[in-house]
Amino acid sequence: MSGHSPRARIGAAVLPALSAMLLALTACQSNSPQSPSTQTPSPQSSGPLPAVEQPASLEESGDAAPQVASPSWTLADDDTATHVQSGGVCPATVGAFARFGLPDFRPNGLDVGCQYETADQTGILTLYFSDFAPMTAEQHLGQMIQVAEITRGLGLDRDGTKACQDALILRVSAETGDAAVEAPACAVLSNDDAASLILVETFGRWHFKIRLTQPGTVESALGDMVSLAGDLLFLQTGAIGERQAQTSA
Repeated sequence: MSGHSPRARIGAAVLPALSAMLLALTACQSNSPQSPSTQTPSPQSSGPLPAVEQPASLEESGDAAPQVASPSWTLADDDTATHVQSGGVCPATVGAFARFGLPDFRPNGLDVGCQYETADQTGILTLYFSDFAPMTAEQHLGQMIQVAEITRGLGLDRDGTKACQDALILRVSAETGDAAVEAPACAVLSNDDAASLILVETFGRWHFKIRLTQPGTVESALGDMVSLAGDLLFLQTGAIGERQAQTSA
């Protein structure tokens, strides 16, 4: 996929159509089971990936990393952190989330992250920049779903996943004017206490991943999560795309 993939060119505005999707989502999550022909297929890995080393950042970790300017990061005057290798950026704050860590999952800068939390520490956001080629975004997402299910007790919410995909497609279409865009590699998971969104996009060999968890139900949290994920994806599209243009010049 090129550095400027159609599904990654996200606009910053929240589309009114998302409200209609959330109403439909609430109606869908009744006690009536879906028929097999109408169920949303779950994003999943196509199986073991030979010749692809298990990425370190696929493992869940709550440990904070000191916010120091390691060789993988540069810090601007406004405290924005920029990943040297990919060009990905991590602002000091994202909405209600404040950055508190800049972990390097590998010492060579090819698998790093930015950790954020809300003031009451109930909302957690992590951004990842990883060189995982030749793994696809869909394979990466599938492995993350398995990790979340095993380590966090989160289950895939099919209706929430479909609503996330549809909302982001609409945002891409509105920004690009292209009605034939791909569904993003996005999944929504939940348990009794929280809802979680995972999104993976590729820019050349680089994988950009969002993992966002907020308290409450999918119905109450999904709108804000999709809006924030879309804004972050749009931000990285410009930042990583600019770095790729510089390195290829």
